[in-house]
Amino acid sequence: MDPRTTSVTMNGLRLCCHDWGPPGAPPLLLLHGITGQARSWDRVARALTPEHRVLALDLRGHGESEAAPDGDYRVVTLAADLAAVIEALALGPCVVVGHSLGGRVAIAHAAAHPEQVSRLVLVDAPAETAPGGLARIRRQAAVAPRSFASFEEAVRLVAAV
Repeated sequence: MDPRTTSVTMNGLRLCCHDWGPPGAPPLLLLHGITGQARSWDRVARALTPEHRVLALDLRGHGESEAAPDGDYRVVTLAADLAAVIEALALGPCVVVGHSLGGRVAIAHAAAHPEQVSRLVLVDAPAETAPGGLARIRRQAAVAPRSFASFEEAVRLVAAV
């Protein structure tokens, strides 16, 4: 089953959200890591429906969402984006699942907007990133391609990291 795709525009920035499952089911929102995108959750999303309405958000500058023209990708900014998406799509309170960077965004969001979160699930999401880890992430991001020739090529690159 392919997801429905919804876009939310705020402050002139279009964010893309992929949506599986029945619209009336309890919402569960998935957030990817720094090198990921919403469609990396496809298998998980399919497994969680029809018990949930599963949504996967492309964070700004990832997947089908627009890049930030001002280059602002701070966790607090990504958390504000998440709050606006939850409000615009009337999802709250919902389960928020975050992997890595998505987990850090989920923590910041839950702290700022606890009324929008019914449950918080963190996958490999440290509260802080060690300086050495941050340097490694920056090196990987600097050489990572912006597009791939095929799905298989993308899988090979991610598996090698």
